[in-house]
Amino acid sequence: MNKPKRDPDDPRVPIDKYVPYFPSPGYPSRNKKYPWAEMEVGDSFVHGASKYTAATSAAKEGGRLGRKFACKLQPDGKVRIWRLK
Repeated sequence: MNKPKRDPDDPRVPIDKYVPYFPSPGYPSRNKKYPWAEMEVGDSFVHGASKYTAATSAAKEGGRLGRKFACKLQPDGKVRIWRLK
């Protein structure tokens, strides 16, 4: 297949056609640090970030997994996350 010649003065990015798509293998370490998927109702763990970051992670993972998580700042300053449902 012949590629059309490109005008060197044309600033537009060329479009490539018929390039096969290869899905990425994913990120094997994604969310392996925290046990979101393995938790049962009533289980908890200490999250190693700020309460805001922990709450954002809990909401995101809860939506992804169809579960509900809650997080609280403990007296020792650490954030603990529980699975509620």
